[in-house]
Amino acid sequence: ADEDDEEEARSSHNIDAVSVEKKTCVSVDEFLLKPSAQSLLNLGQSRVSLFKTELGEESLLDPEKLAAVFCTVSSVVTNDGNTASEVREAVYELTGALLEPCFRSKPDLLATEILVQLGLLKSEAKVKPVDNVYGSLAVLEHYINTNYCPKSVVRTLIAFLSRSHPALDAVADARHSLLQTLFKQ
Repeated sequence: ADEDDEEEARSSHNIDAVSVEKKTCVSVDEFLLKPSAQSLLNLGQSRVSLFKTELGEESLLDPEKLAAVFCTVSSVVTNDGNTASEVREAVYELTGALLEPCFRSKPDLLATEILVQLGLLKSEAKVKPVDNVYGSLAVLEHYINTNYCPKSVVRTLIAFLSRSHPALDAVADARHSLLQTLFKQ
């Protein structure tokens, strides 16, 4: 009887381990629907290739789709000081890899679409702006610091980020930091 109880305990333990493992496996679609720092990390080291495969070549050059993905991924970087460096690095790596092709071919369109996603510019399409622009501003600052950014994009971003806007006023430090980076370009 003790052997049966032991076997049953091992068996149920294995089932629990498998179900826990399944819960931590996240797809790109699941992450995009409900982004979190943990789900981004759960995508593993192959997150860039997973995103590129899921989005497809066309979407990687579509400023509107890419801006939406950028803001979603960036949303896991929060202004509460609790975003782990591991999460920030994952966000920087992923957004850098996703933005690069479009920033090379359509930089002004991509910048415009990011401004639309942030709610700083109106669009003919019905776009729900992100709730908190902090992550996008912080990640955009990192991207601009580490990559070439055309002067036309810098001027556009400065023009819109310099204006008073409730979303920007709520994260004044992030806006100020990004503007400082833009003025150095």
